[in-house]
Amino acid sequence: MASSSSDYTLPHLFAALNSPEDSAINERRRIQEQLASLESAMADELSQRGRLEASIERLCDAKTRTAMDRIGDAIEAEMFRVTRRLENFVDERLDKLSRVVVETQRLCSQHEKQLIASAERSRQLAAFESRLERRLAGYDEKLFELENEKLRAAADEIFERKKESLVADMKEREERSIAALQRRVNDIDERAHRNLHDDDVTGKSVSDSCTLDFTKDVNGLFVWPQGTLEISMTTSTLKQEITELREALLREIATRDESDRDVVDVLTHYARLMHRQFG
Repeated sequence: MASSSSDYTLPHLFAALNSPEDSAINERRRIQEQLASLESAMADELSQRGRLEASIERLCDAKTRTAMDRIGDAIEAEMFRVTRRLENFVDERLDKLSRVVVETQRLCSQHEKQLIASAERSRQLAAFESRLERRLAGYDEKLFELENEKLRAAADEIFERKKESLVADMKEREERSIAALQRRVNDIDERAHRNLHDDDVTGKSVSDSCTLDFTKDVNGLFVWPQGTLEISMTTSTLKQEITELREALLREIATRDESDRDVVDVLTHYARLMHRQFG
């Protein structure tokens, strides 16, 4: 078929068309046959090409399917590996999480037990504290009463000691004052007796002198009045001392009364404080 196609080329065909009339029909028939064979060859070529294209397409499809299968297998294998890795990772995480959950549950249970025990201890402590407070309140009342009795007894003892001390001090000061006044009275009495005795002696001597020596000396008239003046001066001195002594006695009495009032005020204030403190 290839040789026939090479014998009837386009120049030969154009030469055949320009041939004489006698061979025109044969040539035309031959051309038609050649065209028919050419069309048949072209049809065969097209058919073969179609078959080749179909075969190529089938091969391409097969290759594509093979490649796709390989790619799918590779992807599937990779996905399988990734899935396994993810599953392993998730399993490990789940295992860890499970262990953590179990540990957490154990700790929660332990803490719950501890909380229950702590609540129970708190309740017991609250009850014990309530009982302890009641006991302490009773002890406080008893102790307060006991302390009040002790303090009242101590206060009474201190009060009695203070009163005895103050009374003793007052008596001692009064005795000293009385002794001092008694000494002054005795001194003044002794001086008065001594002055009176001296005055008697002086008066007697003056009288004798006036009687015996009246005519002898006129100046003797003034001896007795002078002695009388001395007696009056001595008497006025005694009166002044007695007045001073009386004033001293009055001052001592006033001082003693004031001291007594101070002592009474102190004792009253002390008794008021004790009554306010201990009822």
